[in-house]
Amino acid sequence: QGQDCKKVTVLKWTAHPHFGQARDVTFLSPIRGPKFGPKTTTCHQTQSYRFRNHGTTLIIETSQVMTDIPYSDYFRVEMRWEIKPFSSGPKPGCQVS
Repeated sequence: QGQDCKKVTVLKWTAHPHFGQARDVTFLSPIRGPKFGPKTTTCHQTQSYRFRNHGTTLIIETSQVMTDIPYSDYFRVEMRWEIKPFSSGPKPGCQVS
C-alpha cells in the first residue's frame, strides 16, 4: 500500500459473476489527523477488474471500508478507473477517466 501499512493480506484473483475478476485486500493503516480516537484502522478493500467493449476498455474498481474509526459504518471509499485506447497522431495511447 505504500503508506506505512502493516498486516497486509492479499487474496488471489477469482472469477466473479458481476465484476469479472475480484480479490480482497486487508491491511492495518495509520490514521493521520486529529489526535483523538484510534491510531490505526483495519481497512478492507474489494478490488475488481473486467473488460468491456469487446476487450478494448478496462474497468478497475475498488471499494474500501475502515472498520475501527468513528462512524465508519456510514461511509465507504469507492474508486473507479476506465481505461480506453485512443490514437492521437502517430503515437497510440490510452485515456484514463
